Order: sequence, then C-alpha cells, then structure tokens
Amino acid sequence: VARTDVSVDTSPPTLYKTRIAPFGIMSASSEVYRMRTKLALILAALALCSTIPLAAHHSFSVEYDANKPVSFQGVVTKVEWTNPHARVYVDVTGDGGTVQTWNLELASPSALARNGWSSRTLKVGDRVKVEGFDGRAANTFRMNAKSIVLPDGRSLFSGSADDGR
Repeated sequence: VARTDVSVDTSPPTLYKTRIAPFGIMSASSEVYRMRTKLALILAALALCSTIPLAAHHSFSVEYDANKPVSFQGVVTKVEWTNPHARVYVDVTGDGGTVQTWNLELASPSALARNGWSSRTLKVGDRVKVEGFDGRAANTFRMNAKSIVLPDGRSLFSGSADDGR
C-alpha cells in the first residue's frame, strides 16, 4: 500500500541552509554578506563621527590675528558656558550711537575655572572692559578675549589660546 500523505524532497542538496527573509528566500551566505555590509556601514559612520570634533577645533591663528589688538567697554548680553569654548556676547555702543554685538571666545569652562572663573562670574547686564585680538574675517565682530575687567574691578585672564606674541 502506497502512502500519499508523505512528501519527499527531490531537490538537490545544498551547502547552506535557507530561511525566509522579509524580501524572499535568503541563503546563509547572503545573510553573512548582508551582516558584514551592515557592520562596515556602522564602522564607517563611527569613524566619520569621531573625526567631526577634531575638524571643529581650530588654532588661534586660523581665526584671530595677534597683530590686531582690540579693547573696548560694553554690556554683557549673553554668556554661554559650553565646551569647547565659553562665549560672551557684549553690546558696544559706537560713535553715533550704533550698537555692535561682539562675540568673545574664551577658553574652555574647565580652563576658566582654573583661572578663577565660575559660570556666575559674568552676568547679563554687567558693564565690562575687554582686551583681546580681532578676528581675521572683516566686520564679524568676533574676538579672542585675553582679559575681562569685571564691574568690581577684578581683572580675569580669559585663557585665550595666544597672548599675542
């Protein structure tokens, strides 16, 4: 008596197991290839991300000119206590009453703390005297601050990358 409820696999034997994937049948070798491709893409993305902070940092001479000292008095309008550089924005009233907002680059918060600063040293509204070096780009009102004299008369070194020598 012949049995009709049993199926027999008549396909040739294969070296790799197969499985059903979302986009059809995939052999084990193509799954390994797909996983290696994913790994390569992840590693490439990590390598790219790790170089971004290096490219973001700059030397003093790239953005600022040690031959262009700048000094002025103004009113603090914003303080950013962030890495890699703290920043202070100061409104300076020029001749004719025009107000220019200067963007002052300082050292990192940890370097400023070693120089006696805290995140509360400067407050919005403080009138300060600033000395530093002008930016290379014309009319950007950016500077690397060398020192800032506070309203109480204390002069704090701002940890600039270059002292102009």
